[in-house]
Amino acid sequence: MQKIVPYLWYEKDVSQAAALYVSSIPGSKILSKSAVEGTPSGNVEIASIELAGLEVTLMAAGPYFNHNPSFSFIVACDSRLEVDRLYKVLSSGSELMPLGEYPFSAYYAWVVDRFGLSWQLMYQEGLERPITVTPALMFVGDAAGKAKEALNLYTRLLPGSSVDQTLHYGPDEAPDIEGSIKYASLKLSGVPFAVMDSAYEHAFAFNEAASLMVRCDNQEEIDYY
Repeated sequence: MQKIVPYLWYEKDVSQAAALYVSSIPGSKILSKSAVEGTPSGNVEIASIELAGLEVTLMAAGPYFNHNPSFSFIVACDSRLEVDRLYKVLSSGSELMPLGEYPFSAYYAWVVDRFGLSWQLMYQEGLERPITVTPALMFVGDAAGKAKEALNLYTRLLPGSSVDQTLHYGPDEAPDIEGSIKYASLKLSGVPFAVMDSAYEHAFAFNEAASLMVRCDNQEEIDYY
């Protein structure tokens, strides 16, 4: 069972969001659907899905939190055609970076779907599987420059965690701070994640629309975290 599960908040239409995601990404499926009645948000709809092997939970609980690019999914594809296909089905017309060639990827786009969730779509040669999905955390605003501190904390606390690759900003990449995290790949209890800093001005930051659920076996483990 996956230890760390991305948990995403939606105002409504969680069934439509789940259907879009599993129909768009190969090797995906809906695991379960349920409802919880009588919460402070009223009746809450929950869907558990699997995206190319990554378990994700979606919850519709009212208009309180909105997605933003501080949390996104990096979708690596083994062909440009697959990037094109995902661009067409996931993009709502809103994009942070248009489809094209970048220093870090020969074919890439950062798009926002019609539910507000961000997707980084990229062509990557040499994938072990046709497609991979990786949650990505971007540290901006007051949190910019704290990605290294965060990944050190997370990997220390969560068993089975490790940092796989780290790239740092250089002295000529202002406003980003020299030595801060340009990109890092890591595993948290075996689940792949990516983190990055960005010191540019952004009109968003981390919020409750995206969180990480840690599955615990007992009260002692809950108390530990």
